[in-house]
Amino acid sequence: MQSNLLWKVWAIDEEDQIWLEVNDLDQDGEPAFHTLKLDEGTYQKIDYEEYRIEDLSLEKPEHTETSPWTTSLEVQSAIAWLPAYFKDRQTQIAKILNAGGCRELWMQGDIYLYLNDDALRTNATKYRFDLYKEDQFAIELKVLGGQYQSKVVSFLENDFRKLLSNTTVQDKYVVLVLDNSSPETKLYSRLFSYAHPSGSLISQLDFGAFCVRIWKVAGHTPG
Repeated sequence: MQSNLLWKVWAIDEEDQIWLEVNDLDQDGEPAFHTLKLDEGTYQKIDYEEYRIEDLSLEKPEHTETSPWTTSLEVQSAIAWLPAYFKDRQTQIAKILNAGGCRELWMQGDIYLYLNDDALRTNATKYRFDLYKEDQFAIELKVLGGQYQSKVVSFLENDFRKLLSNTTVQDKYVVLVLDNSSPETKLYSRLFSYAHPSGSLISQLDFGAFCVRIWKVAGHTPG
């Protein structure tokens, strides 16, 4: 079948295969996100406009000069260590995804050890942020997946609300670690495409077994 439509490239994998991004509504009217791999020679590449493309090959050098997502994260100097952490710990994180009840707590402790910084607080007593460093950042961390209960979407929303209700921290972030094992579910699509009015998505990283989405939170709500 031949199509004259233009389709957005979502990712280029380790074999230089091109994957398309397909956003649609399912039979229930819910947003659905799909990816479609193209066979070589079945398409014509057209330079249309600049946008971000995932590089799924962890063996290739990262395109730090051209990726607006990477650049955006780099300017957030207080959390510029996050991509390196997830890349260095991707094997351990992939395993911990199956450890119900301790995923986020494990990651808080692991980040504490990884940074080796006595000024870092985990589940800080005063503000109860998952990760907190005075005058630098507050981070709410979620580890979720498409096989979870649908109510976890409200848990993610509560993280934004929690950060918005506090005015004492200059830089606030929500970090979602999303299990890629159930991409066909409605919940996975909702989590992958989740957006919040107060959150600016500054980075999206993919590590095969999981992907990471990072929002910077701006604004304030009475709390």
